[in-house]
This record gives sequence, C-alpha cells and structure tokens, in this order.
Amino acid sequence: MFGSRRGVNGSISELMIGRSGSPFGTLSYAYSRRGLVAMGFTDRPDGLHLATYGVKITSDKDSDQVQTALLEYFSGRFTALDELELDLPNTNFYDTCRRKLRDVKAGTTISYSGLATLAGRPNAYRSAATACSSNPVALVVPCHRVLPSSGNVGKYGFGTEVKAGLLKLEGAHFID
Repeated sequence: MFGSRRGVNGSISELMIGRSGSPFGTLSYAYSRRGLVAMGFTDRPDGLHLATYGVKITSDKDSDQVQTALLEYFSGRFTALDELELDLPNTNFYDTCRRKLRDVKAGTTISYSGLATLAGRPNAYRSAATACSSNPVALVVPCHRVLPSSGNVGKYGFGTEVKAGLLKLEGAHFID
C-alpha cells in the first residue's frame, strides 16, 4: 500500500531500523508505524539515505513481519513481499511507476518503456528509469525486474551481481 505520510505537516515523525540476512548480503530497512519507508542491500542504515526524511530514529529493532516476509521470499514464496505495507508518498509519476512495479510478478521482467506504459505515460521511459533508480524500497518495489530493451541485466543501485542473482532466484529470463 502506498499512503500519505503522517505526523506534523504530513511527514513521518519517527522511524525504526531493522536488518536481515540474505543470500546477497545484509538487507537494512526503515519502517514507520504505517509500513516500510526504505530498504536496501546495505549493512549500514545511512546507506538508506534516511537523512532526507529529517526524522528521529527511535529504535534499532527488527520487524517480525518484515523478517518473516524476507525469509519466505528467499525460500521461494515470492509473493510474501506483496503482503508488506509501504509508507511512501503517492504524489507524482515516479510514485505511480513504483505502484505499478508491484504488479510485475516474480519470474517476469518488463522494459522501462513497458513500465512507462503501465504507469500511463508510454513515452516517459526515462522517467520510469529514474523512478527505478530512486526507488527507496528495493526488493519490495521490485525495480530489479525492469530491464533495458536489450534484455540484458542493466544497472542496479546495489550492483548488477545482486540484480542478476535476484532475477535468477525468481526464475526470470534475461541476457547474461
């Protein structure tokens, strides 16, 4: 779910930080009372760019719900991540792209132009690429499933090896 941020002026007032192991290294994440705010393959919370939120980190505590979903995802139940609530804005084309990305199922891929079309602006493939590269909730909003029109892996903020590994785990086809 994408929802409006809560707190003073509609912003998130506090975040909790969690970490989980994965076959591709540590996953760190930040969450509010409403849902996930950030996630990435990094062992350092500052790698999640949380300073841009200007909020207080209230605890370093894993979320049981996120931990369970990640364990199930990496065990092959890829839909487990679909059950996680997100606390992300819903204000512009980038947000629309990210919402539409959650409809791209594991084992399938889409091009940037295909994502732009899903989001209602077929010619905005560069904006769709920017939406992916600035995705704050990697893995849960599966930007790794978006490939260049060439069909190769393309770039990924946490490394092409991680992107290729995630695609292989999900059984997606791409050009190595």
